Amino acid sequence: MGRLPSRVLHRVRRRRLRFLGHVSARSRIAHGRHEVRHGRDSPGHPRRLVGCFPPGAAVSEVIREDRPQLSDEAAVYVRELIVSGQLRPGTFIRLDRLATALSMSVTPVRQALVTLRGEGFVQLEPRRGFQVAQLREDDILDLFAVQAFVAGELAAHAAERITDEQIARLKAILTDLEAAMKRGDPASAEAMAHEFHEVVFDAADRPKLVWLMQISGRYEPRRFYANITGWEPLSIREHKTILSALKKRDVDQARHTMAGHVQNLGRIVASNFAATGEPPIRELDSKST
Repeated sequence: MGRLPSRVLHRVRRRRLRFLGHVSARSRIAHGRHEVRHGRDSPGHPRRLVGCFPPGAAVSEVIREDRPQLSDEAAVYVRELIVSGQLRPGTFIRLDRLATALSMSVTPVRQALVTLRGEGFVQLEPRRGFQVAQLREDDILDLFAVQAFVAGELAAHAAERITDEQIARLKAILTDLEAAMKRGDPASAEAMAHEFHEVVFDAADRPKLVWLMQISGRYEPRRFYANITGWEPLSIREHKTILSALKKRDVDQARHTMAGHVQNLGRIVASNFAATGEPPIRELDSKST
């Protein structure tokens, strides 16, 4: 799982996009009730507006205009809304409404959308503005196939170089992951899963491969898997298998288990995207490798 700098992700996770424009007051109230009751976003996807809450987002705090990387924060927001299926292909993104929702000026928002246009997430329609580009389920699967290959290579390198201290750290992370699961804290469990990958990739000592993971990781929504039925036990089982291969310094097994794990994550994201933003309820165990 590639990740953006933690300081950017920390700020992004503490923001929330607010419904504006074409959403009625009644629908906003209903959405809020749904979120409180179920701990996730409502299944509605209104067109021609920026408006869905990122999964697990906390109450927003004011973003200061003098803070750097505002355009990066806006890009992370919109990118995750698109990949998680909350902003559907064809949706027009209003710069002014997005800027208001993020408490920043239009300038960094426009810069963010230009960046996303270069990445293929949005397109610019003359006299109409930025529109979410077409993104198919197969596109997501293809991207995760590439990510799975890179992650597998990183795990293989890690198996050759990992230290006893790093093995101990991975064990502690899995303990924390299981504890978070038992106390009903899926967001923390997902954070532990991301940290597990960070330790493995750090052990690999292959900065260019890590960079490729960070690039491909833009297509992976944050704080998303915790909303998927069956994700937690699947995650525990697969991470334990990866750790076992690393402990044995088994290069081939580490490569195989990590690649299969990331491919499973890609299936989850693609299934969610195909379901127009609602987490898939299907049994995930049958897709474990």
